[in-house]
Amino acid sequence: MERRVYNVQEVSQILGCTINSVYSLIHGNSLGAVKILSSYRVPVAELERYLTTLSNENAKPETRTTEDPKVFRFNRS
Repeated sequence: MERRVYNVQEVSQILGCTINSVYSLIHGNSLGAVKILSSYRVPVAELERYLTTLSNENAKPETRTTEDPKVFRFNRS
């Protein structure tokens, strides 16, 4: 059977942060979770979405290409 959810401790280990940080992400609506009785569970798909969002935010800006209008070409004649 395929895993569908992680508990808060597992998420903290995956993200390399504290359990309190995971709760802050959940309560701040940055990371979706489901409350079952008195504990939170984070769906695998939601954790993947969060990690994708992080990687997109931290992506390096695109480098300019020669087609960029701000790049000047000098003719050597």
